[in-house]
Amino acid sequence: MFLIDDLDRCEPEYIVDFLGVIQTLVRDARQTVPGPASKAPPPGPYAFVAADGYWIRTSYEAHYNSARPAEVPGRPLGYQFLEKIFQLQVRLPSISDATKQAFYESLLKLQPNSDSSPESQGNLKEAVLSQVRQATTGEDISKAAAGANQLTDAALRLEVLGTAAVRFSESDIQESTRHALAPYGRFLEPNPRSIKLFVNTYNVLRSLRILEGLTSIPIRSLALWAVLEIRWPLLADHLRAHPDDIRLTESTTPATRQPIRDLLESEEVQGVIADPEQGPLTPSDVRDCTGRALSRP
Repeated sequence: MFLIDDLDRCEPEYIVDFLGVIQTLVRDARQTVPGPASKAPPPGPYAFVAADGYWIRTSYEAHYNSARPAEVPGRPLGYQFLEKIFQLQVRLPSISDATKQAFYESLLKLQPNSDSSPESQGNLKEAVLSQVRQATTGEDISKAAAGANQLTDAALRLEVLGTAAVRFSESDIQESTRHALAPYGRFLEPNPRSIKLFVNTYNVLRSLRILEGLTSIPIRSLALWAVLEIRWPLLADHLRAHPDDIRLTESTTPATRQPIRDLLESEEVQGVIADPEQGPLTPSDVRDCTGRALSRP
């Protein structure tokens, strides 16, 4: 496992060259492992890059500015490179006021504020954890994790939510998730890579929202948002900052650029966000799916 930090402090040329080397290393290493051909190669190597996606995208756009290929609507050149290089892109979860307070108290070695006794909090934590561990589907995990909201101790609440978030990576949970996501396949591009990316993106989004304590987001909302993130990441980035713009009206944010307006008005995008069966995707849904609901006034 390669852990790479501070890449977004480097020059564009260096970033492009460096990621080219990492991509080659990760791709080719397993094919050159010495030993009997019948022996399975060890897992990996993997590379985890902690960096600003915008900086990396613009680095590729600057590097290939003179030989710019035709762009896909809603997926400019920089996004296409990120899609090819990284199997999965994960945004840091939002931090609630309770989480910030718990961290602050831990730094000062203060006793956490709680209206309940430590014993009752501990018993409640174990009860909720038991429900989380016994859940057999992603939806059941989300329902069980909602019990963490009864915990007034922020540290205990995060422990429960963290356990629930990790459970989404288990193979049996992912299998049940694939069945639940079957109705959304018609919104995806017709290739296996897109379908796999959709399932992985949905699972990551669900885990992040669980960590934040947003346990009641409907499958349909998160699934439709995952489609937007995969197919039109430029639009998703805009809506993340301006959720109300998903309802394109005369009062839409004046700063909304024409490419965003064109996307919102396109038949394909409207076919997803306003689908009569699974939609519509509302500004409130966008806030929930992106974690912005935590900062809602």
